[in-house]
Amino acid sequence: MTLLMTLLTVSAWAGVGKRHLVPVAPDSSDFVKASVMYVSPLNNFKSIAGHCALHMECPSEGFDVIFTFSEELGRRDWGQLIARNKFRTVGLLADTVINEFRAEGRQVVEWPLNLTHHEKQRLWMLLDQNVAKSSAGEHFCYINGQCASMVLQALERCTIGEYVDLGPRLEPMSLTPQGNYYRWVFRDSPWFLFCIVTFGGDGFDRSAPVDHVICPELMVPLLQQARLRSSDDADSVTVRPVLIGSHQELLPLVTKTYTSPVTPRMVFAALLVLIVLVTLLEWLLRQHRLALWFDRVLFALYALWAVAVVWFVVVGLTLGDANWNWYIIPFNPLPVVIWAWQRKRPQYKKVFLLYAVVLTLFLLATPLSAQIDLDHQLITASLAIRCFSNYYQFKYSKSKPKI
Repeated sequence: MTLLMTLLTVSAWAGVGKRHLVPVAPDSSDFVKASVMYVSPLNNFKSIAGHCALHMECPSEGFDVIFTFSEELGRRDWGQLIARNKFRTVGLLADTVINEFRAEGRQVVEWPLNLTHHEKQRLWMLLDQNVAKSSAGEHFCYINGQCASMVLQALERCTIGEYVDLGPRLEPMSLTPQGNYYRWVFRDSPWFLFCIVTFGGDGFDRSAPVDHVICPELMVPLLQQARLRSSDDADSVTVRPVLIGSHQELLPLVTKTYTSPVTPRMVFAALLVLIVLVTLLEWLLRQHRLALWFDRVLFALYALWAVAVVWFVVVGLTLGDANWNWYIIPFNPLPVVIWAWQRKRPQYKKVFLLYAVVLTLFLLATPLSAQIDLDHQLITASLAIRCFSNYYQFKYSKSKPKI
């Protein structure tokens, strides 16, 4: 009766109609079918790490629903990136979801879950409750607020008289601190990784439980080694695999992801070389006007980047419950504010010296955090060189540059 009420509820909000009715086995083992689904990645912010979901079916009643962690309708990738896009658990017609993945050219593969009849009941009920509870939505988080963590937490909660033993961590999940694990996850997406590192905060320096470092790519390998074990107080200990049977490919792979041949490290290394050349031209060949216009462009871009960093930190885009972001030190709009306020005063040259010293100290702080990496420090070094150059230009040159 409980499952029937749940199915009726699902049909009410999902608009599911009866179709393909199938007789139930005598032991009711196939009354509800539960599978974990993996979807191949795409080259966008939302799907760069792939996707996973739970596929629930009741063939005898004609219900076929996919539960997933999905964004609000009508919102795009940039909404997610600026931390204003809310996600929630939703239950959708399987045909609707599959057709969407087909249109995107994504591979869809699923594995049957080895749950008891009552555990499948409970799983469906819990997912239905999650749909109701998350109706208001919650902010996306790449640690504990994404599709893989939703699937794993649902499986851990649905067991009755037993628990999910995930076994040893897979090799990538054992990378410490946490920042090194995320560098592995986004290893084929250098520009996305650059953004994640920028806004990740001190979450990169922490260790986390398995459901906080699971990604869609590792979900199936993790569940393949996982076991369902009876509780310690049970009369007899039983152990069985979480996944059973062979996988089923619902859609073939059509759209393949690609890795950008131009990485942030290449771009910012080239920028550093260019800045060294401009600085040499400025001092050896007295190309002050060239350096002046170069600085105007450089510091304008820096100001935009600094405002973006502060904005992301203020609105709370982090890799979890980070309390601090190291990149607030080199990338913040305070130098721009001081420039607007003090640029016509003689002591303004000291601002360049102060900020150059701050940037140099930040370069020396590289070993202190897993968040601080070479890509970002190339930008820091570039800014430090121009700040030192401008300080000496203000102090020793007879023709003061007017940045």
